[in-house]
Amino acid sequence: MKIHDVNALSQIIEIGLDGQWEPFDDWVSENSDFTFDNDYNHSLINEFDNEVFVLMINMIKDDRFKLNPSYSAIYIFIYDWSTLSSSQRGYLIQTVDEVWIHIRDMDLLFSMSEMLGKYFKNNEAIRTLHSMRNSDEVNHVLASTLGLYYMAKSSPDRDLCRESVKCLAELSNHKDPDVRDEAQGFLFKIEDLAI
Repeated sequence: MKIHDVNALSQIIEIGLDGQWEPFDDWVSENSDFTFDNDYNHSLINEFDNEVFVLMINMIKDDRFKLNPSYSAIYIFIYDWSTLSSSQRGYLIQTVDEVWIHIRDMDLLFSMSEMLGKYFKNNEAIRTLHSMRNSDEVNHVLASTLGLYYMAKSSPDRDLCRESVKCLAELSNHKDPDVRDEAQGFLFKIEDLAI
């Protein structure tokens, strides 16, 4: 992550929490290393700044964020995944598990689900995806399909892959037609994988 002014970022976050996310979205684009989940030589890249990490986590937990979010709040972690420490990743998944239920914004829900299935791809992530899948809110269930797809496709744990496929198969019979269509589409995409 690039060197930056944490006080300026705090002000940008406050502007976003007040409903104007464009400066924050621009900041994310300009300050990300875009390492994604690549296996970089960590001596060649900067670690994710802990002060910035704390600001981002506090922003995501803020009640104003839950009502009017920016998906860039999750995408900065996806963009710079390789720079996150294991303790930061642990705190991040805990935060996502705490806040997803309060989120209604589809872009943010899908980005959370993508991060869980494609980047975390572990037992804690599948538990959160199960919770989303079992929600009474159709938006949560719909978003869970993306994470389950990525989990089935990406997890090194074959049991988690099979469990994700099973969940998608169950969702392919969901009462909501959008959920059914998403689940069926993802099942079609992964039918050739040896899971």
